[in-house]
Amino acid sequence: MSLTDPRDTEVLEQRATILARPRQRETAPRRVLDVLAVRLNGALFGVVLTQVAAVFRVGRVFPVPLVARHLLGIVRRQGRSLTLVSLRHFFEPAAEGLIDADYAVHVRVNEQEFAFQAEGIEGVSRIEAATVGRPPDNLDPGLGRYVSGLTSTGLLMLDLEALVAAEGFGSRRGRGGQ
Repeated sequence: MSLTDPRDTEVLEQRATILARPRQRETAPRRVLDVLAVRLNGALFGVVLTQVAAVFRVGRVFPVPLVARHLLGIVRRQGRSLTLVSLRHFFEPAAEGLIDADYAVHVRVNEQEFAFQAEGIEGVSRIEAATVGRPPDNLDPGLGRYVSGLTSTGLLMLDLEALVAAEGFGSRRGRGGQ
């Protein structure tokens, strides 16, 4: 390419004009979610950090008679009593036996507070909300209604609002309870 050719000069001027344009800024800031990754039933779930009050090791559980099986009892944390929920029993009403879950995640959802058991705490990560996709179509129906999405890193986003709103969540003799 010769710079003496007028066509080449025209092409270079067009390129220079395009490159000289100011960069356009994004019109809306990206929404970022801080997410706590927890292990439940061997799978990784994400909980939006704004709903999490604390994570702690489960100590003594005080059983409460005549409640649904997913309501394991009461735990004490910093002088407060919290209902301890097993999501395993809630997601799988026919599940039998106890799980080895040393952790509890204290959450606040729709003006309700409770703690749910977790097998492990994997940490906190920042995720762009736009990267959270639909839950997989082949997700177990018992679990699927409580999952709001799937992140690009493979976290199933737990929909705690749907869980709390579900029939029998906080009731006596609710889902699966005797």
